[in-house]
Order: sequence, then structure tokens, then C-alpha cells
Amino acid sequence: MRSALLVVLVAALSAAEVPVQQMKQNTVLVLTVEERSNGHELERRSGHGSGVIVDDRHVVTNWHVCCGSEAEKTENPTTTKLAVATSKDNIVEAKVLWSSMTKDLAVLELGKALPHASIAFAGRKLVHDGQSVWAIGFPGAANRIADEEGEFIPSLTQGIIGKFFNGKVGRDLPSIRLVQTTAAVNPGNSGGPLFDDCGNVIGINRAKALVMVTTPDGRAIRVPEADGINWAVEADELLPELDQLKIKYSVAAASCALQVPVPQTPVSAMPSWVLPVQVGTAILALASVGLAMNRRVRQTVSRRLSSIGHPQQWQPPVTPAPAPVLRGISGYYAGQSIPLEDRPWVLGRDKQVSNLVFPAETGHVSKRHCQVSYQRTTGKILLEDTWSSNGTFLSSGEQLAAGRPRELRPGDRFYLGNTDTTFEINSGAH
Repeated sequence: MRSALLVVLVAALSAAEVPVQQMKQNTVLVLTVEERSNGHELERRSGHGSGVIVDDRHVVTNWHVCCGSEAEKTENPTTTKLAVATSKDNIVEAKVLWSSMTKDLAVLELGKALPHASIAFAGRKLVHDGQSVWAIGFPGAANRIADEEGEFIPSLTQGIIGKFFNGKVGRDLPSIRLVQTTAAVNPGNSGGPLFDDCGNVIGINRAKALVMVTTPDGRAIRVPEADGINWAVEADELLPELDQLKIKYSVAAASCALQVPVPQTPVSAMPSWVLPVQVGTAILALASVGLAMNRRVRQTVSRRLSSIGHPQQWQPPVTPAPAPVLRGISGYYAGQSIPLEDRPWVLGRDKQVSNLVFPAETGHVSKRHCQVSYQRTTGKILLEDTWSSNGTFLSSGEQLAAGRPRELRPGDRFYLGNTDTTFEINSGAH
């Protein structure tokens, strides 16, 4: 009887294990190589992200992994080559079958079949706050010390669902369904799957909470704004698109019953002697600081007293200058003010390559007409015509040469095609 119960117990525990290998088998490395001619030579830029296999011929990733750089390109001859890799010996060419900047999602079609494990999707109705989740992908930081084979092994992090909410993945874009988790996501994880404990895909990882800061040497870098704040696009945003593409997929029949707790270190789990020792150490540390201060006091009293007659003047804290503003003077954006941040604003009629989009009937504006960018580190505001059909002009009537940025200053105006669509640069100060 005991042996029978033991067999049942072992079987139950085995069945309750998280299918990590299956999850990793369905997570792939997405490689991108962009080639652009600048008129003299061929420039190449490579990058990578993550993806998840839906079936043997299709992979889902983020729009910004495979297609996002379109918003930064000019109309110089540019080609983007895509590939999906499961190992250094298995790299398959791919192409974009469908993409959406609004949802930050894309579906890639593979040149040949890839082996994969069975996979299912779980929508919001089958997941809940506090549920254990797993983010898998290829963060660049994890690959810096890896050998050639190690670069193709996906990394796994565990966390919990913090909340579900509707939010935007970019300025002026419609809201979509997002899930916030504590499972660590870093550059390179983008496009990879967010799994529940049963190996069901509940979202596509896309970002973590980052903020732009300026280093003492003037470089602009992105650093974490908060701990444990990461976002994924919910599976519910993807499934209707797979239906439209007639790509077959499986849906989980029920919520995942397996709940694997996220490792923690509660005070009660510490040995009884640890807490008193830590407290005692802290007291001794504070005492030593106090003694050091007393010794320093004797050495500095005279200096402090002599400086009272000549106090240092208070200096107000240095606050960064407000970002300049692009203000619409006439046309579709008349009366609107668009802050110029550290990303370029691409003006045009095609929402796939522009993020300041004009209606289709605005015929004098090209699909990708021009771009305005602000460099916070230098304070420069640059306007560049991107090979538009009707030209980009300064208020003086001068037409800009395509592909050659022109620096603007607050108060300068420019128009697209004709003066029916005019903008002005404002300082941004109130």
C-alpha cells in the first residue's frame, strides 16, 4: 500500500514540474542585419531580439525588433535581412509576414521548418494577478561572456504578474492590453515569450521601466527607473491577427493549476543567531562612525569657525532645460504642440514608417516626408527631408536638400510641400 502511494506521489510531483526545456525549445533568437547605401559605401548595422515559435513556419516577435528601425531610416536604398536561430548550426532566413507598430507585434515567416514543441496560448481569462510567470529570451548582457554556443541558449527569469492594464506602446498610439510582471526583461529579451507555470504563452515581452540620463561626460544612456517593472503584450492582442493570417495555434483549455512560488528569504527562515548579529554589527558601525566624527570635530572646529564670516553662497540646483516643442501653425496639426524628445518625429502619411501621421487625403505630404529630432546632449534641433515628393521648405522658401539635416532654432518655421502644412519650433519654456 505504501509503495503504491509513493508511486502516485512521485508521479504527481513529476507532472507538477515546470516544462522549462519545452519553453526554451520554443524560444528563438531573432537576428537582423540592415544594409544602407549612403551614396559612397554600404553601411551595415546588426541587432538581435527574441521570438517564439507558433508553428514550424512562423515566429512571433516585437515590431521594434524586426521593423522598428523603419521609423529611423531615410529613403536611401536600405534592405533588412532577418534570420531566426535555434543554434549556431541552425540559422533560418525569415521575412516579415505581418507587423503592427500599435501592438508592437510582428509575425515572421521562415524559409524552412523549425523543430518545436507543442505550445498553447492563454488569454487574460485564464491568468490572474500574483500568478507565477517566466520570461525567456536572449538578453545581450547575458551573452557578453558566453562562448559561441552559449549565445544561442535562452535565459530564463521568474516573477509574478503585478497587474493587467490598457496602455500605449508609443506616443499617439491607441491603447492595447498589457501585463506587468516582475520577471526580469532586458534589452535582447524583446519579442520573447512570457509563460505561465504550465508552459502556456500569456504574452510577448517588450520592455522594462527605463529612464534616459546624461552621464558626466555628456553621454545619454538608459538606466532602470524602478525594480521589478516589466511589460508584455497580452496574448489576446496576438490571437486575432493569427486568425486573420490563417495560422493555426492551440489555446489552453483551463487556468494553470500549478503554482511555483517565487524564491524569497523571509526573516523566519534565517537562523536564530543571524538577526541579533546583524543588529549588533549595525550598532558597532554607527558607534565607530560617531567616534570618527568626534576625532574629526577636534581637527575641524577652527576651520569651521573661521569660515563663518565667509559663508559659501547657496547655489540653486541645476534643472535640465525643457525640451523644445513642435507646434502646428497650419494644416492637420494646427494648434497642437508636440514635445521633441530624444527620439525623432517622422512626419508622413504612412503609419508603418511615420509616428506623426497625416490623413491619406493630405496629398502634398509624402508617405515619409521628413523628420525632426532633438539631441538633448547637444541641444540641437535637426530637420531632415527624407526624399519627399514635394519637398520640405524653410519659411524663407528655401528647399532642404534630401538627406542633409538642417539645424533649427526656436522661432524657426518650416512647411511640407506647401504652406498649408506649416510648423514652428518653440523653446518649450512656459
